[in-house]
This record gives sequence, C-alpha cells and structure tokens, in this order.
Amino acid sequence: MINRHLVIAVFLTFFCFTIQSQNNCNYLFDNNWILGGKDDTIDGDKYGGTILRFDPELLITEYNKHVSQRVTSAEISSREGNLLIYSNGCDIFNSQNNIIENGENINPGEVHDLFCVDNDGYPGLNSMFILPSAYDASIFFLIHIAETINHSPDPAFSIQAQYVYSTTIKIDKDLGIEKVISKNEILLNDTSMLGSPICAVRHANGKDWWILTPDRWNNGYYIFQVDSIGPSFIREQYIGDETNPRATGAEGKFSPDGSHFAWYHPRNGVFLYAFDRGTGYLSEFNRIDIPKVDFITGGCEFSSNSRYLYINTDTSLYQLDVQANDIQGSLMHIADYDRFGAPLPTLFLYMALTPDNRIFMNTSNGTQYLHVIQNPNERGLESNFTQHAIKLPTINFLTFPNFPNYRLSAINSSYCDSLNAIIDSPNTVSDVSIFPNPSSGIIYISGPENPIQYEIYNLNGMKIQNGVCRTWEILIENPGIYLLNVFLKNKWEIKKVMVMR
Repeated sequence: MINRHLVIAVFLTFFCFTIQSQNNCNYLFDNNWILGGKDDTIDGDKYGGTILRFDPELLITEYNKHVSQRVTSAEISSREGNLLIYSNGCDIFNSQNNIIENGENINPGEVHDLFCVDNDGYPGLNSMFILPSAYDASIFFLIHIAETINHSPDPAFSIQAQYVYSTTIKIDKDLGIEKVISKNEILLNDTSMLGSPICAVRHANGKDWWILTPDRWNNGYYIFQVDSIGPSFIREQYIGDETNPRATGAEGKFSPDGSHFAWYHPRNGVFLYAFDRGTGYLSEFNRIDIPKVDFITGGCEFSSNSRYLYINTDTSLYQLDVQANDIQGSLMHIADYDRFGAPLPTLFLYMALTPDNRIFMNTSNGTQYLHVIQNPNERGLESNFTQHAIKLPTINFLTFPNFPNYRLSAINSSYCDSLNAIIDSPNTVSDVSIFPNPSSGIIYISGPENPIQYEIYNLNGMKIQNGVCRTWEILIENPGIYLLNVFLKNKWEIKKVMVMR
C-alpha cells in the first residue's frame, strides 16, 4: 500500500518543481583523480596512491593508502573541488581512506569474496561512476555493475556481468554525515549485459542523467535515467550492428556536448551514434573500422569541442572527425608506441578528458607514466600526442577514472552559460498533453495525432501495458509511479505519470 503523503511529497518535488537550466560550468566534481594501489614496497618498486588534482593547474601528490583499485575507480569531489569519497568496487571510502558508515560490501557475491579480501579491488572494467543529485546537494549515486560466476557446464563465460546496482550516499560536511543510506539496489538483473562500458550524460534539462550500457549478445543498449526520484531502468534499445560477445574491457564515451556516443573494442571497431539528450535514444549508427590488433581492450575519448574522437589500440593512436561527411575517410593515424619501458612497456590502455581540456592516457602495465594529448581540439598531428609525458610518484596499476561531463548544461541554453530558462512542464510531451497528473487511474492524452501508440513501464523497467490509444483515454489500475512512452513524430517520448487512490 502506497503512503499517500509520501506520494504527494514525491509528486510536489517532481511535477511542481520549476526547472531552470543548470549553470554547471564551475562544478569541480572531477577535480581529483585517484590512481594506484596499496602502499607496499615490492622489489624496490614504489607502490601506493597518487592524486591528480586540477585546480586550476595540475598538482600531483603522493597519496599513501591501504586500498587497491583495479582498472576503474569511482571518485567524486565536492562542487568546490575537494575530494569527498571514492570506491574500489568493494567498499566506499572517505578522503581519509576510512570506510564510510554502511559503505562496506558493495557488489556482494562470489566475485566480491574472491577479489575484495584485503581491499584488493573489484575486477570491473569501466563499470562504475558516481553521479551527484541535482535535487539534493547532499545525495550522490554510485552506479556499479556486479559480476557473477557462471556454474553452468562448459559456460561461454566463466565470469559474466549480472546486476546494475545503485548505491545512494549522503554527505553533509556541515552535519558531519558520510553514510550509505541504501546499498546494492537492483536497477537491472540480466546476464546478457556485456558488463562494460557503462556511461552517463546529462539530460536535456540539465539536471537528470541518462545511463547506457551495451548488450553482449545483440545490438541492444540498456538505458537508465536518474531524476528527482532516483535511478531507474527505462528500456532496451536495439540499433546498429551486433556486439561481439567477447568485447569486454571496451571503453565508451559521450561527447562533451552530449550529442554523440561512441565505444571501441578491437573486436568491434568503433560504434558511433548520435544521441538525443531529451529522449535518451540513440540514432544515426556508424561503424568505423580501425586496423586490426590482437588485444583484449581498447580506448576512446572525445576532444573537449566534441569534434574529434580519439581511438587507441595497445600500440597505436588514431583520430576521427565526427563532423566529416565521410567519417571513415577522416581516420588519421597519430602515433605508434615508441617502445619506452620503465621497466615494463608503457603500452596504451584507456583515455580520459581532463578538466583542463587535455586527454590523459594510462598504460596497460603497472608503470609510473601517463601519456598526454596536449591539444586534442586540433586536427591530426597538431593534437600533439606526447608519450610518457607525466611521471607519477607511485606505480599506477591500470587505474583510471570513468567520469561523465559534470559541466554540461541544459540543452536549451548555450553550452556552459549562466542563462536561466524554463523547461517544459514534466507532464507535457512535445505537442501531446497528459492529464490529470497525478491521476486516480484514468489518464487522458490529447494531441495532433490519432491514434497514438504508447507503452507503460513500472520503475523496475517491466512493461505492464502497451497499445494504441484511439479514445484518448488510458486506464492504469494500480497506484504507483510509471513511465509513459508515447510515439509521436516518428520517435518515442517519455514522461512520468502518477496514479493515486
């Protein structure tokens, strides 16, 4: 039975909120990058942690800790740029390396039990990040993919992704609060997920988030939304070529302006799409072939002006112009690995756009070096790729961040401006009106097209109803909050509706 007062409170928060475009330009959520592992010394090699801090110039600081991370870390700073929390996929830590209240044992199960002993770090690849809520400055959502061991006879994969989890964290420095208030909430339970990458981008309203991760066995993408109520699974969209089921370890990125999504693995090539930040739909699929290599991972990253996409194998770096009429023809070879070792080869692994608009690249071996694309907004060799340009004080064991663009603003305001603008009321879908909202069960639809095709999902992502609305009237029997998809002008639009009794 739904608590009527709680429902009304949620409704007032979501439906009666006057949304203004967000000026996110000054937010420094990605100001600190934590790299490295435990502060042990083995055979003279210097292990431990390093913090890269961008405010405004790069500051590199040794950061001794007893926490190991595996490839992907999840960390977030305050809006002012001070490190708040980070996770290695096993537990959640504060800036003093202490587990926060109720922050232990995320991603529970056999894989956790195998890899999280002594804080060795969960083995996910590009599989988690932290998102700030735009509706409560003290709330943060850790989105993370958990894996499971496949005990079937002769399985295709012995370890496979199974869950997309959400863990909600409350941080209020004034009140001295650092705690997990809900943990390992299942957004999706499906072993068909590839498991990486998982990526996020700001919604067109400048407040919510879209999250996307690929299917392993077909051309599907699982799509989630984070709004005033929190994270929820929305749909699976099928578009483009099928994923190679062994393309785990891929890297994916949204362009900084949110208009494109790309991901790369040597077994796939580059999959490039246009993205609609208003509806959360992919379109305009392009597959770009990259010279083949026999390697298990690959990296990609956009320039800060969203025009150029960089792709790396373990030994080569390429550039694409996503604005070119012939994107495949725009492919340009930038550099090959220069055979530097210290002592291990500094082969290429993943890339990440920095707050100062450079692109850093880590190495596929544990080394003290990062490569840098100094001028990624420039074409070809003018981008100035410098290998082993940064020496870290400690060895980085493959760790690299998976940040979204926290500074992306609402789509109806210029990129990173400070203009305020009113967004359409949440119960309006383009030219279609949905009313009343909330409703006692009968929802009326009015608009320019008749009939209107529709689908209704609950917040667990289960389709509970679909059809063609010819009478402008839809009946939802059970109280709750639902996602109503309406097909209008050759595309699907999504809004939340509420049923009360």
